[in-house]
Amino acid sequence: MATKHSETRTENKNASQVDASQAQCQTVACPKRRFKWTRRLLTLLITIPILLFLAFAGAVKLMDFNQYKPQIEKEIAELTQREFVIDGDIEVSVLPFMLSIGQMTLKNPQGFEQPNLLTIKEAQLELSLPDLFLEQNLNIKSLELIEPSITFIKRENDNNWQDMPLFASLDKRVGLARLQPAMITGQQANMLVEVANAPAQKATAPVSASNEKWVLENFSVQDAQVRFINQVDDFEISLKQVDLLAFDVLPHEPFRINSHFIYEHSESPRTFEFEVNAKLALSDDYSQLYLSDWNGVFRLQLPREDNRPDIRLATSGKNLMVDFRHQQLYVHKAQLKGLNAEVETSFQGEYGANPSYKGEFSAESIDIPRWLDSLGLPMPEGVAPQALKNTAGKFSWSWDGQWLKLDKIDLQLKQQDKADAKLSGKISWALQATGQSTFDLQISALDSNALAQHPAKTEQGAQFNHIDQALLALISQALKQQLDKPDRGDKLLGKLQLADVRVANVGIKQINAEIHVKDKRLEIAPLDIEFAQGKLTSQFAFNGKTQQLSWQGGAEKLSLGAFLPSNKSLDGVLDSRFYWRTQGIKPAQWQQNLNGLWNNRLTQAKVYGMDVNGLLGGEIVLHTANLAKQAYTEFSRIDIQGSWQQGIYAPKRFSAQSERFQGNGYFSWNLFEEQIEGQLLLTLQASNLLTALLQGSQIKLLFAGPVAAPKWSINLAQSGQS
Repeated sequence: MATKHSETRTENKNASQVDASQAQCQTVACPKRRFKWTRRLLTLLITIPILLFLAFAGAVKLMDFNQYKPQIEKEIAELTQREFVIDGDIEVSVLPFMLSIGQMTLKNPQGFEQPNLLTIKEAQLELSLPDLFLEQNLNIKSLELIEPSITFIKRENDNNWQDMPLFASLDKRVGLARLQPAMITGQQANMLVEVANAPAQKATAPVSASNEKWVLENFSVQDAQVRFINQVDDFEISLKQVDLLAFDVLPHEPFRINSHFIYEHSESPRTFEFEVNAKLALSDDYSQLYLSDWNGVFRLQLPREDNRPDIRLATSGKNLMVDFRHQQLYVHKAQLKGLNAEVETSFQGEYGANPSYKGEFSAESIDIPRWLDSLGLPMPEGVAPQALKNTAGKFSWSWDGQWLKLDKIDLQLKQQDKADAKLSGKISWALQATGQSTFDLQISALDSNALAQHPAKTEQGAQFNHIDQALLALISQALKQQLDKPDRGDKLLGKLQLADVRVANVGIKQINAEIHVKDKRLEIAPLDIEFAQGKLTSQFAFNGKTQQLSWQGGAEKLSLGAFLPSNKSLDGVLDSRFYWRTQGIKPAQWQQNLNGLWNNRLTQAKVYGMDVNGLLGGEIVLHTANLAKQAYTEFSRIDIQGSWQQGIYAPKRFSAQSERFQGNGYFSWNLFEEQIEGQLLLTLQASNLLTALLQGSQIKLLFAGPVAAPKWSINLAQSGQS
C-alpha cells in the first residue's frame, strides 16, 4: 500500500515537472524551436523565387516570341508611318535577360529607287529582371545595334524622311534662326534656338516623352553606315564603318561617347577617318546635336595613284552644335595638330542648298609645302617650297558657296637670315566663273628672290633687266585666268601696297598699284615703284580679247647702281620715258613681240669694261673681275632715243659726252637672244698733250656680246684727222 502510494507521488512529481517545463517554453523563447521555424521560412522564401524564376525561364525557353512580330511591326509602322518588316528571329535569353531581334527593314515610300530607308542586321536589348518582377515594368538597360544602315534621299520636290514624325522637324525651316553661342557654351541639354516671330507649330512628341525615367547603362553601334544622296545637285555623302559606344545615357542629360567613322564625299577623292571622344547632348525633338570638349585623331587618305602616305592629325575642341531644323552649324575653338603645325578655327553658319559660313582661323608655324603635298594639292606656280616652310598668322573668313573672303589678314613669313615678311589686308576669291576676285593687300619686308623657285641670276651672262622669274610666272598665270573671265563693267579689282621688299634682286622702298578690270581689259593704274634712289611711275594694260599688253610711263632720277646686279656693266642716274607694246601670255612671247618708244638720258654714267679716258690720258688698265679695280669710262651724259621692233632695240640717236671726247653712234640690242652690238664714233677734245695732238681725230669704240657684259675694243691706229 505504501509502495503504491509512493509510486503515485512520483508520477505526480514528474507530471508537475513536465507542466513546468512546458510553461517555461511558453514564457521564454525556445532557441532550438525558433531556429527550426526560421530555417523553414527562409527555405520557403528562397524556394518560391527560384521556382518562379525556373518557371519563367522554362516559359521563356518554350515560348515562341516570333508570334509577336506582327504586333511589333504594326506599332513601329504606326510610329514611323512606314512599312516595317522583321525578317530575322526574335529570341530571348534569361541570363542575361536579353532580347535579340534579327534582320529589320524600314521601307521607303513608293517611287524611290532605293527600296529601304533603314536596315538593321540585329538589335540586342538587355532588360532589367528586378524591374520586371518587382515593378512590372519593362526597362531596357542596354541597347546594341549591329550593322544598321540608313539612307537619306533628297529629290527635286521631296525627300524620303519628311513624312516621318521622328524626322519631320529636321525638314521644317520655320525661319533662319541666328545661332547664339552663349546658349551652347554651357552643358545645356535643351538647346533649341528660338526663332523670332516664327509661326507656331504643332510640337512632335519625341520617342522618350512616354517614359521620362528611362536610362541606358550601355548603348553601342557596330559597323553602321549613313548615306545622304542629293539627286538635285548630284552628289553623295557617306559615313562608313561607324562604331559608337556610350554609357549612362539619360534623357535631357549630356553623356560621353567614343566614336569611330569614315567620311567620304563623291566629289572629293579624299577619305577622312575619325576617332573622337566627346560629351554629347540632344534636344528634346532631336533637331539639335551638341558636342563639347571633344578630342581624338583623324586620318586623311588620298587615292592610291597619288602615292602619298596617310596623314594623322590630332583634333580637339570646345563646342560644336548642329541644328538640323534650321540647317545651322556652330564650331568653337576646333584645333588640329600635326605635320609640325597647330591650327585653330571657330566658325558658324548655314549648310544645305545655300551654304554660308564665317569664322576665325589661326596657325602657328605651319609648313605650307608639307601640308599641300600631304593633301595632294599643288604648290603655287613659280614659288620655292622652302620659302613657305615656316608661316604663321591669323585671319577672319567667310564662305557662301560663291565667294571665299579673307579679312583682317595678319600673316608672317619666316625668311632665312632676314626679318619676317608680313602680309595684311583682305582678299575676296570668286569661286565661280561669273565672279571677279578682289583684294586690298599690304606686303612688307618680302624678298622675292627667296620666294622664287628659279631666282634671277647675278653672274655674268644673266639678263640685263633681271626680271624675277617667279613674278613673271605669276603674272602669266593671272593673265591666263583673265582670258576665261566673262565680260563685265568697270570694276576695281584690288589694291596692292608693298614696302621694303626685294624683287629680282632689287631693293624697293614702296610699290603702289591699283588693278581695274573692264570687259576683258585689265589695267594696273597707277603702277608706281619707289626705289632707294629714284622712282618709276607707270600704267599697265592687258587686253584679254587680243592678248595685247602695253606699259607706259617714266623713270625719274633712278639710280642704276641699286637696280642692276653687283657684277654690273652700267651705272648712273636715269631719266626715261617709254611706251611699250607686246602680245602673248608668256614671257618669251613678250620679248619677241616687243614694240614701242624708249627715250633715255643717263647722267653721271659709268660704263664698265674699258677706261677710254684713261687710255687717252696714257694710262692702260686691264680688265679685272674685281669691281673695285674694274676699268670703266665715265660719261657726263648719254642720250639714247629709239624704239623697239619685234624685240630688237635700234635707237635713232645715240650720243655721249665725256671728259676727253664726245661721240655719236648706233647699236642693236636683241632682247630675246640677250646680245648687243654697236659702235660709238669718238671725237677727241684737248685735255692733255696726247689729246691735244689728236684733237679733232675720230676713234671707233666697238662693243659686242652679252648685254650684261659686252666686250669693248678700240683701235687707235685707225684714228685720223677730221
